Amino acid sequence: MRGRPPKVPPAASLVPQFFSFLGPQVPAGTYTAKLIRGKESYEMPIEVVPDSRAGYTPEEMAEQDAAAARLYAMVERLTFLVDRLIDVQEQARARRERLDERDKLGQRLDDFVEALEKERKQLVATRKGGFIAGEEQLREKLTSLYGSINGYEGKPSKSHLDYADVLEEEVAAGERRFAAVLSSNLGGLNGQLERKNLEPLVEKTLEQWEEERRR
Repeated sequence: MRGRPPKVPPAASLVPQFFSFLGPQVPAGTYTAKLIRGKESYEMPIEVVPDSRAGYTPEEMAEQDAAAARLYAMVERLTFLVDRLIDVQEQARARRERLDERDKLGQRLDDFVEALEKERKQLVATRKGGFIAGEEQLREKLTSLYGSINGYEGKPSKSHLDYADVLEEEVAAGERRFAAVLSSNLGGLNGQLERKNLEPLVEKTLEQWEEERRR
């Protein structure tokens, strides 16, 4: 009785918490199950109710739902950031391959890719072994917190919620750093690429990212 799991950024390790692989629990209510067989379809209602044995109040479970939804959104926000970064990196590498080794534009593209890689290493574990080897970046911290809250039906602790505030600011800081790298490089690089009849570097939009996920 869970929704789809969040999309997690690629990294050198698996996410550190089992419940990070799962979507949040669906809220109580009446749902419709539908079975389609050839041209025929069958429907029936399914009522989802809280487990009376759990011992949590509706208010406590509502707080857990809200916290899990917030962390879910933060994980996906980080994934969108990392996917955009990797996409621009790949574009830059593809343009670099079409230039002479000593071409000054090629060297600028190398520096741009390196600057993006420096940012990526602050967002996800990149060393061999990743989290298991002791490397814990923003991805690992965020999915671990999401898994902890998602795997417990009661009210989240104050320390969990305070840590969520800290990690949300780290996500925002990563977005600002990425925007700064693009702002200081993309215009000049695209101008030089145009003069060499090469395609410009283009940042992926949220709409494009969501469309890719639906495929």
